[in-house]
Amino acid sequence: MDPRAYKIAMLHMSQNEDVSEETPETENEKKDKKITLTEKKKVIEDSLDSYYSPVINAYLRQIDDVGQLMVAAQHIVSQFGETDIPVAEFQKRLGNIRVKILNAVGDTSQDEKYSLKQTLLNDPQTNGLDADQLDSYIRSYLGKIKRETLAKSKKIEGLLHS
Repeated sequence: MDPRAYKIAMLHMSQNEDVSEETPETENEKKDKKITLTEKKKVIEDSLDSYYSPVINAYLRQIDDVGQLMVAAQHIVSQFGETDIPVAEFQKRLGNIRVKILNAVGDTSQDEKYSLKQTLLNDPQTNGLDADQLDSYIRSYLGKIKRETLAKSKKIEGLLHS
């Protein structure tokens, strides 16, 4: 701001309004002020308390698909730091949820309808197989699922970390 314009503005304000004796801080004075580490921590805590929920949490709550939620959550957590430690800490906190997910996958595979069990019953390649052949086929089928999942999971993981 031009100093002359500032003086003219102050003169105008003093003639038209009650002006306090304090002068407003200039931009240089604001830059020169430094906050302490304790103040900085407090500001960060207050800002996170104020803005995390309406920004990040509100976004995550809109996601109904659990897979999409996990991908989004891991991507968000991966941006919390320069290392993989935030993601590892996040995954540690998922303890009970991890067990629930594992149980849900197993239970879904055994359902009477829309499950792996139903898929194998309806698979034409399983017709006419004896018990040992069917057992071998199922092991092979599960291995195929595992290999495909490993490949696709690694691609997704790679995209998340890039």
